[in-house]
Amino acid sequence: QMRDERITFLTRLGAEKRSLPIVKNQPAINAPAIPSELVQAAGPGYSDPPETPEPPPEEPTAPDSPDSPDMPAPLEPVMIAAPPALAGDGRLGATAEDGRGSIKSRMHKPQGRGGHRYRFRYVKAGATALLGHLDLVREIPRIFRRVGISMVYTGGFHPKPDMVFGPALSLGVLSLDEYADIRLDRELTQPELDELVEAMSKLSPSGLTFRGGVLLVKEDPPINKLIAGARYLIAFARSAVETNGISVEEHLTQRAAAAMAATTLPFRREIEGIGKVLDIRAYLLRAELASPEAFALLADAGLRGDLVALDVDCRILGSGAVKSSEVASVIVGDSLNIPAHRSVRAEIFGEDAVGRFSLLTLGRGRKVIVATEPVAESVGAE
Repeated sequence: QMRDERITFLTRLGAEKRSLPIVKNQPAINAPAIPSELVQAAGPGYSDPPETPEPPPEEPTAPDSPDSPDMPAPLEPVMIAAPPALAGDGRLGATAEDGRGSIKSRMHKPQGRGGHRYRFRYVKAGATALLGHLDLVREIPRIFRRVGISMVYTGGFHPKPDMVFGPALSLGVLSLDEYADIRLDRELTQPELDELVEAMSKLSPSGLTFRGGVLLVKEDPPINKLIAGARYLIAFARSAVETNGISVEEHLTQRAAAAMAATTLPFRREIEGIGKVLDIRAYLLRAELASPEAFALLADAGLRGDLVALDVDCRILGSGAVKSSEVASVIVGDSLNIPAHRSVRAEIFGEDAVGRFSLLTLGRGRKVIVATEPVAESVGAE
């Protein structure tokens, strides 16, 4: 009865006047045959879907056959060359006859606390004074690559050249006495080290000159443990100093004496909007008018002309230090405005019980370990 009602409903809709679309090239559907009574009741235009011939079966291919699509193509043998031997001077595959060649291909990076520790003295003047401290840290490894000497790198996930520098200079400050402790892969004699220092100066940027180097031993403390202070020469143009009717030399002498007699010299240092008040007097060791010897050092740094200068010594502590511009502000300025000047760090020195010493002097600053003799046990009389 339900079937008859459905057919009657389709007839009223005009299904007998329409032909259903026939979709060709479709796979056959295994469905039961439609009874002939339904076909006659549906009217003309209805027919079974055409039978689609089944494709012929494919012949199976042996999996081990070389023509099988599942079998990958055979790999051609590749010859892997052995790594080049390490030369005696720390270069990979480099000999005296090979020439320089590619720098990165002939350098290796020994890691860890191996190698040998050296202390180098260098000058930072001219255009190099405008090179920031981090830029200088990146430049030193390039110089050693140019001379063909391998550096020792630190361990860990991000190895870096094993180097220790002195206190960073402010941008634009010249220096005649800078130091760095650097680990190298080779052990060099003093004549070889002198030749290396000369070669490094030739291959360094303009203004960066190496003046000496020594081989350190295990007992020598690092450079940051030896530095006690620094000597600065602060130069002013004579015409830029206001003297209130007296000579420029006399004015600077009075201001330097007043600074040394003061109990405190406050200065407000601002870093990214955050202010901090420093007592410059706690760092100031000496302040006086520059001598002819100091003007000779200024000339070596490239500062010449109608100048007047102050010669000051400042203490460098483990907690920090003061800048030469801050010293110039509290002595010549008004502690708020920094006067126009140029500064030269003429010396970095260490200090022990004997006195001040250069950081290239071996044996100074070492901790003296006194060996204690064992106390003999006294045996009492029975």
